[in-house]
This record gives sequence, structure tokens and C-alpha cells, in this order.
Amino acid sequence: MQEKQASTVEELHSQLWFFFDALNNYTTVIQNRTGNEKEEKRLYVADKYDEIKLTLRNKALYIPVNLHSEIERTCLVIHKTAIKFMKNIEREYGAEMLGEWDRIHKEVNVDIKKAIKSLENEFRALLGAS
Repeated sequence: MQEKQASTVEELHSQLWFFFDALNNYTTVIQNRTGNEKEEKRLYVADKYDEIKLTLRNKALYIPVNLHSEIERTCLVIHKTAIKFMKNIEREYGAEMLGEWDRIHKEVNVDIKKAIKSLENEFRALLGAS
């Protein structure tokens, strides 16, 4: 049982960072991409979201309920941030877009990153590695 729990934590940790990295790459301030490239980045974020949701559903028994809920909340924030970026940045143009882009960039690299780091502490505690 402990091996499966450790394996699940490792898998979720990895998927969470892949999901974050996909969002960070999609929302990065320095971009010179075509519409197709932006769409590919957005779809990659969606794929990573689907992957971690599937893992959470299939391996829910191996992690505590409160940790499961925290991971779900963090994933939902990442997903909502990607949608906000798509609506307000990818599909919009103009000076007001730049301020929103900066806010999203800070949200990704401060708030969401902080949430993932907090989850890492939960993972360590669960594995007895804190």
C-alpha cells in the first residue's frame, strides 16, 4: 500500500509540474507566435489538465481526501487561468490587454507556483520525508 501511495504522490507531483510548465509556457510574456502556435500551447495545457484529472480520479484512494481536494483546487486555478488568458489575451488585442497579461503572468509565477510548493510540503509529509 505504501509503495502505491508513494508512486501516486510521485506521479501527481510530476503531472502537476508538467501542467504548471504548460501554463507558464502558454502565458509567458515574451511571445512571438502565430495563432496556430498559441492554439497548440493552449491545447497542450488542456491535455495536461485532462491527464492529472484522470490520475486524481483513478488513484484517489492512495492520497488523503484533504490533499486530493487541494490538488483539485490548484488544478482548477491553473485551468481557469488558462481560460482567462485565452479569452483576455490570446483572442484580444490592445493596450488594456498588456495590463491583464502582466496580472496573469504574476498569478502564474507567484500565486500558482506558491500553491504547488505548498502541495510539495504536503507530499513530503505524507511520505514521511519532511
